[in-house]
Amino acid sequence: MTVESNIIAKMKRSPKGKAFVATDFLEGHSYVAVKKALTRLVQRGDIRRIRRGVYDIAPYSTFLKEEIPPSAKEFAQAKARNFR
Repeated sequence: MTVESNIIAKMKRSPKGKAFVATDFLEGHSYVAVKKALTRLVQRGDIRRIRRGVYDIAPYSTFLKEEIPPSAKEFAQAKARNFR
């Protein structure tokens, strides 16, 4: 599997609304490869960059007719994982 497919697979297995950082995807991949893959996925529109270094697959609300941002708690947990 490619780095991109591993990233997408891990994100889809996780609960909706979960935020991720590059270090969440380092299993068997270099940091540079993961960052490049994340950039390509954002450019293609497969994932969303919330803020610098924080990514998710945006859940869509049919009621609000827009993408829903992750909770502040989820965002903070992702940033904390990034800084260990």
